[in-house]
Amino acid sequence: MNPIYLDWNATTPPLPEVIDAVAASSRRCWGNPSSAHAIGSAARRELEDARERVASLLGRPAFDVVFTSGGTESNNLAIRAHLDRVGQVLCSRLEHPSILRVVEAAQVDHTVHWLAIDHRGRVDPGEIERWLGVIPQPALVVIQWVNHETGVIQPVQDVVRIAHAHGAVVHVDAVQGVGKLDGRPWCDADTVTVSAHKIRGPKGIGALLGAACQGLRPLLLGGPQERKLRPGTVSVPLAVGFGVAASWASSSPSRYDAVRVLRDHLEDEMTKLGARRNGEEPRAPHVTNVSFEDMRGDELVSAFDVEGVCLSGGSACSAGSPEASSVVSAMLGAQRGAGAVRASLGEETSKDELSRAIEAIRRVIGRARGHG
Repeated sequence: MNPIYLDWNATTPPLPEVIDAVAASSRRCWGNPSSAHAIGSAARRELEDARERVASLLGRPAFDVVFTSGGTESNNLAIRAHLDRVGQVLCSRLEHPSILRVVEAAQVDHTVHWLAIDHRGRVDPGEIERWLGVIPQPALVVIQWVNHETGVIQPVQDVVRIAHAHGAVVHVDAVQGVGKLDGRPWCDADTVTVSAHKIRGPKGIGALLGAACQGLRPLLLGGPQERKLRPGTVSVPLAVGFGVAASWASSSPSRYDAVRVLRDHLEDEMTKLGARRNGEEPRAPHVTNVSFEDMRGDELVSAFDVEGVCLSGGSACSAGSPEASSVVSAMLGAQRGAGAVRASLGEETSKDELSRAIEAIRRVIGRARGHG
């Protein structure tokens, strides 16, 4: 029997039409889109059509969309470039590793103010306003839309409004929210990160969004591709796949919302087994994060895998590490972080799969407690 996949936050299965579009583009438009001849021009047309599709999903002009290799590069590119212009950074320990590692490294030359996190897993816009009222400007505020481990939704719109009122710059990591939630609360942010493989597109491509991109310093030196911000030959087939996924994602929030009842059922059943939920509402409708007392999350994930259920202990970028979840640890302490397990469902998750997953989870927890 095929494994039951409950790790949609790590990556999503690519749509069949995305796979077909990437293959067709690889055969049809293999030219370099920077070349001036006919074959290059054909590739460039496909690239710009894909850019228009991504821009349409995000509600921005196509000129504001810079293609990258994915969310990690987009976050690095935005934050490192913004750091050229600011001396102070406001960030929380809730952020994705591709942000945390950059901000931690920035402490050598910048003052970093680590924001408090409440037990719900949210930052307080009021704290951001208090900091911005006393520190030199301009400052950089970094905020995610949806937490990658708990699914908790951050007050992005309030944060952007407050930051801009004080003359601060804002970068938003929207990777886990685009295509899963309605609305664009990050629409006024200076830069925004999105990733194709989180919305059933291909891996290896993402985008950095924002008019502010045009004044940023590139990480790499080379040609003038992607508005002189991201040198190197753009993969047209991957961009085409991203464009197809973006068109699909414009209607996918309703499909994710339909998963909420399954998520809630799974969460209830794990709670009956002694799990404690990590993160409070508002949350994305497809994610639950729980901790089992006196059990290690990484060991449970391995045991679930043996039973044919694919879950995770946190961010896929931290997989293979025995360290406790930095997100849950920051919220609720190291013990809860060490025992954290994340389940993230998708539109293809069925009731039958969930029932089988729950039975497998019961077996694993029963054995761990010496009951079988």
